[in-house]
Amino acid sequence: MTVRDVIILSGIFKLKVSEMEPLLNEKDYLSALKKVKGGMFETFDENTTVECMKNVENVLNNEKTFVITYWDEAYPPLLREIDDPPAFLFVKGEKPEVLRKDPKIAVVGSRKLTAYGKKIAGWIAGELASAGFLVVSGLAAGVDSEAHLGACTSGETIGVLGNGIDLIYPRFNTRVYERVMANGVIVSEFLPGTPPSRWNFPRRNRIIAGMCLGVVVIEATEKSGSLITANLAAQYGRDVFAVPGPITSDSSKGTNLLIKHGAKLVQDINDILEEYPTFVSSVIKNDESTELSFSEDEKELLSLIAKGNDTLEKLITVTGWEMGRLLTGLSSLEVKEKVTQVGGRYLTL
Repeated sequence: MTVRDVIILSGIFKLKVSEMEPLLNEKDYLSALKKVKGGMFETFDENTTVECMKNVENVLNNEKTFVITYWDEAYPPLLREIDDPPAFLFVKGEKPEVLRKDPKIAVVGSRKLTAYGKKIAGWIAGELASAGFLVVSGLAAGVDSEAHLGACTSGETIGVLGNGIDLIYPRFNTRVYERVMANGVIVSEFLPGTPPSRWNFPRRNRIIAGMCLGVVVIEATEKSGSLITANLAAQYGRDVFAVPGPITSDSSKGTNLLIKHGAKLVQDINDILEEYPTFVSSVIKNDESTELSFSEDEKELLSLIAKGNDTLEKLITVTGWEMGRLLTGLSSLEVKEKVTQVGGRYLTL
């Protein structure tokens, strides 16, 4: 069967990978449908299928958009291991090679984040990216967006959608989409034109959890969808981390509950890194053998600090950046031992 047949069988007729594997040697999707139990061939509507595939072809005609299937080498390795992996993924972005890169860590949380959550999400994602981790999130408003932007300052990221890859949701997130595509890829298992819906997001969340070694949850109410991602990660045998928050804050009730039930409490980036000594030591060795590289944000900060803009207040004024982006850049420069903080002032080393 061709990639087109896989898209039709999974995307339209909802066959799972386990149901499709015995059919891979069939001539095409029509002959495969005839062998599927439940009379699927009798419900076949050729017009619907043709129209659907026209939409797919239109999307794939766009530059840097393609499809990978479960049986392709480019498929994310850890995602193969879950119970119900997607049979195919639409992929869009400048760096498709990130799909097979490891280690990957998911950073997720509330759409309605507080100032605390915004600061922490960008900082943690930036630190993980600086340490060599590829940050995965769901491209939603709130924590997801801050995590993607934080990762983009010093590394790569993957955004997983709960809708068709041709749609931006929420619509005001265009800037985040563009940053993610420039620094990684966006992926979706949903057919082009599929609108976002509450039923799609749990399926998206299984992909986020499935392709990662662990999931970090930053701010979540007791009914937050990010708890679904955390629970799926635990089911898949992956690590679950949570950032604590005030016991009086609804935005932290979910994360505090995760910690109560066994998630690892994160107070410092090392609480995550120490769980992956093999990967971290590998990154350190690579850094020692190559010259340090700096993101555009880091280069600008080094220049501004050298000119006397040495406090957070001054840097916010001259850059116009959000606090999360600024702290991510400064933290990365401190890790690289290019700046240090003395008495509230930043100095270049």
